[in-house]
Amino acid sequence: MRALDIAYKQPKLSLKDASAVERPLLLLFALSRQQQLATAHVARQDVENILAFIYTDLYPEGYSAVAAENDEYRAYCASLCDKAIQALPQPISSLSYSDLLSQVRNKRVKKHATRATPHMPKVDVSPKMA
Repeated sequence: MRALDIAYKQPKLSLKDASAVERPLLLLFALSRQQQLATAHVARQDVENILAFIYTDLYPEGYSAVAAENDEYRAYCASLCDKAIQALPQPISSLSYSDLLSQVRNKRVKKHATRATPHMPKVDVSPKMA
């Protein structure tokens, strides 16, 4: 199991709900045992096919019993797919579990390092001469 290092967003699950948002998510994929990933990079065409399948087949399927709502949601998802494909990096990297874990840890370290601590007084740690 690997993650695509791309900006993937889950479509809004409702176009009528004003509070609905496109959620950034981690897009995972797995190869069958017969397939091997020769490098940490994934072919652009493969990623485009994955995104097209997700955005144009999976999400719109069964969205509504009303045909007009289905058409509107299908068009929205297709637009989101086009944006995602245009924003793909080159090359497209895939991340292992350990890569992801390192990224999460690095973000936490940076987050804690940049937090302001105005309530903490400065402490002089230099050696004192007597």
